[in-house]
Amino acid sequence: MTEVKKGGVLVVDDESSNIIALTKTLGSEYTVRVAINGRDAIKTAKKYLPDIILLDVVMPEMDGYAVIAELKNSDKTKDIPVIFLTAMANPENEEKGLALGAADYISKPFSPAIVRIRVRNQIQIVNQMRMIAAANRAKSDFLANMSHEIRTPINAILGISEIMMQDKTTPKNIRDNIYMIYKSGELLLGIINDILDLSKIEAGALELVHAGDETANLITSDVYEPMPYGNVLIVDDVESNLFVAEGLLRPYELFVDAVTSGFDAIDRIRNGNVYDLVFMDHRMPKMDGIEATAIIRGLGYTNPIVALTADTVKGRQEMFLENGFDGFVSKPIDKRQLSAVLKKFIRDRQPRDVLERARNAKAETLSPDHPASLKDMRGKDRLPADIPGLDMNKGRAHFGLKEDVFIGVLRSYAKNTRQLLGEIREVHKDGLNEYAIIVHGIKGSSFGIFAETAGNEAKALENAAIAGNYDFVNANNQKFLDTVFQLVTDIEDALAKSGREQKPIKDKPDESLLTRLFNACGKYDIDGIDAAMAEMESYEYTSDDGLVAWLREKLDQGKYRSITEAFDSKLKE
Repeated sequence: MTEVKKGGVLVVDDESSNIIALTKTLGSEYTVRVAINGRDAIKTAKKYLPDIILLDVVMPEMDGYAVIAELKNSDKTKDIPVIFLTAMANPENEEKGLALGAADYISKPFSPAIVRIRVRNQIQIVNQMRMIAAANRAKSDFLANMSHEIRTPINAILGISEIMMQDKTTPKNIRDNIYMIYKSGELLLGIINDILDLSKIEAGALELVHAGDETANLITSDVYEPMPYGNVLIVDDVESNLFVAEGLLRPYELFVDAVTSGFDAIDRIRNGNVYDLVFMDHRMPKMDGIEATAIIRGLGYTNPIVALTADTVKGRQEMFLENGFDGFVSKPIDKRQLSAVLKKFIRDRQPRDVLERARNAKAETLSPDHPASLKDMRGKDRLPADIPGLDMNKGRAHFGLKEDVFIGVLRSYAKNTRQLLGEIREVHKDGLNEYAIIVHGIKGSSFGIFAETAGNEAKALENAAIAGNYDFVNANNQKFLDTVFQLVTDIEDALAKSGREQKPIKDKPDESLLTRLFNACGKYDIDGIDAAMAEMESYEYTSDDGLVAWLREKLDQGKYRSITEAFDSKLKE
């Protein structure tokens, strides 16, 4: 009964004999506080917030009806149940009290047993209501947090799909597949939004906003107005989010800088960098976007800062505006919302002559006499026509005929899979769960490069391990190892031979080229990274101590931060 005593009972009566009797009746089960008039009752109720109030009706100066009316008019006390104590048996009086919000009536003279039962019943109702409210809050918090966490990877799915659909060189069948991925992601996002809306409704935080006329936005949704005069800083601790944001900004021809923490953003500003617009992630470890923005504003920085957030609960926009932000963009990033923000904070703040020069430059690039960009054109295939165990035609078609992309995927597969195979050379009955996880990974990556035989063998072994069929796994594991080891070896041989004859010899990479790569990684400039690595890998090195191979490994894994940290450490030596 400890939890019940924490709130307790407030007894309000101007007769000391009634107070003594009720305190004696309830004191063994509850913490009892008393008040002898209406004013004291209201003060005590607001101070201690009892679980229940026993309120005398007839009192001098302020009767029970006036007291309950004031209690129900206060947000602090309106939900506390009130039981009237009265010697009046008139039904009209009881009706009046119930109409004012009374939970029950106890007639005087009262029976101690009846008082205990009626108080206990109301306390039980109070506790049940509190448990329900706590459960609803926990559920709403859970749904809101889960929605936030799920919206972050959906941002990558939708964003990267949209970036890929912008590439007009991608074959139609690949574009159609990407479009289906995008639409499925949109459907999933709709489900998540519905769940989040339910949590908002339960929390009383659902806000209906008039959408206005979207016709103009829909008509121009695929038209990007270049803004080569603009520069943007993106702050986000999730690398996939940086990749998506940089990709969605690419058609606008902006200069894009990117950092992975609020600390780095502060350093950029403190070092004198000025941006037309800063996109600041809301939730980041160690220092969130609100704290980082407050520090940046404290440095005297006044240019626009827009929040990037997956938290769309009512009141967030006001919270951001009150904490130094100029607006916010929700995740997954909607290109229409992004376009509106860029126009408002970058384009519309430029002098007319700057806008005219940008439009004239765009018109020149659209001229039939203007040379086309060559940055996506590749040389002839560097991989052999056939690698045993792979469907090379499907692989090339899947990766949009971009040989360099396919090579990067195969290189990553070979390295990672060889390591995984080393972990399953031996199989034990008590290790089938771990075995199934490892083989599951090999299965997915094998199907991803169209190694159907390896993928099917992995699938059969995974199913057997999940079912606890040790005999099947033990009997077929070596055959699987031989199959995949041979596949990895063939891939490595093909990669080793690809383009080697044409490579000139150098002792180590040029410092200027390494600096270019470092800067591109720091800005998450994918085109810059590809260009620097392509030039670096066009040479054979005799004394680079494995540096180029290490760089390629980290880039294939998307670990750009590891590269920048390594360069920073080298500079500090």
